[in-house]
Amino acid sequence: MKGQAYINGKDIWVTWGVTLYSGAYEALLTPAPMKDYITNSSRLEHGKRIIANSSNAKTDSRDVSFSVFIEGSSLDDYLLKYEEFINEISSGIIELKVPKLKRIYKLVYTSCSKYGNYGLKRGKFTLKFMEANIKDRTVLQ
Repeated sequence: MKGQAYINGKDIWVTWGVTLYSGAYEALLTPAPMKDYITNSSRLEHGKRIIANSSNAKTDSRDVSFSVFIEGSSLDDYLLKYEEFINEISSGIIELKVPKLKRIYKLVYTSCSKYGNYGLKRGKFTLKFMEANIKDRTVLQ
C-alpha cells in the first residue's frame, strides 16, 4: 500500500489511508479521444473532404474515473483523513504520481459519482477527474 501512488508529492496511504481500488490502472491507461479533424462539406463535391495527417492529429481532454478506498483507525481518524483528502483533491490541478505506471498525471477533480461507507472507519469513493492535456504528463524513469 505504501508507495502505490502520490498526490502532490504526498504518499496517499501514509497521509490519508487511501489505496487505489481495482481498475484504477486500467482507467489511467485508457487512451484519450482524438479531436475532430478539419473537414469541408462543400455542395460542389461528393462526400466530405478531411484533412487528416500526423501534423494536425491532436488528442482531446479526457475524463478519468477510478475508485479509491480510505480507512482510519477510528471514527475521528477516518473523518479527519476524509476531510483532508477531499480538500487536497479539490484544491485545483493535482499531480497523481503512479510509480508502477511510471507516470505523473495532471488531473482536476470534477465529481464523486459513488460513495460507500463501511462502518464509519472505511469508505470507497468513485472519483471523476478531467485530464486537460495528456501530452502534459511526466514520464518517470
